[in-house]
Amino acid sequence: MSDNKAIEVAREMQEYDDLLYVEDFAIRVKPIPAAIITDVTNRIPDPIVPTWYNKDMERNEANPNDPEYARAKSEVERKRGEAMIDATILFGIELVDGIPPVEQWMPRLQFMIRRGQLDLSEYNLEDPLELEYVFKRYVIGNIALITHIQQLSSVMPDDVGKAAAPFRRKKAR
Repeated sequence: MSDNKAIEVAREMQEYDDLLYVEDFAIRVKPIPAAIITDVTNRIPDPIVPTWYNKDMERNEANPNDPEYARAKSEVERKRGEAMIDATILFGIELVDGIPPVEQWMPRLQFMIRRGQLDLSEYNLEDPLELEYVFKRYVIGNIALITHIQQLSSVMPDDVGKAAAPFRRKKAR
């Protein structure tokens, strides 16, 4: 057995088997590499901070208090949160038996579409990856499942405390 802790954790992750049933569909949840979340959220750029001309200083200055900028920042944060959920669903859920036949789950979504409560027009339902995403996102991707996957994928505060325990701290004077 190796003394390398990274290899030890990698072996444990390979052995990790969390078979669950959601809406009577068998799924397996998997931790998501942090790099995926980082790459996805980094593709949503921050808005540009507006400027105003300060007559006293005779120069343009940043105005982060601009109401439009505040709204744009909020929108970016919302989009990043959605992107994190999308990545969690795509990479953290494995469909054990593949995508179930659409006849088993699409009628519920079509009902919501007819009522104007859901819009799937941006998805190509002929594309297997997009169909898989729609199934995961709108049929089985509940909050508890997403939270569970995100917890598997992150370092918890207790883990940080345990990791920091061997290090000495300077005593306050």
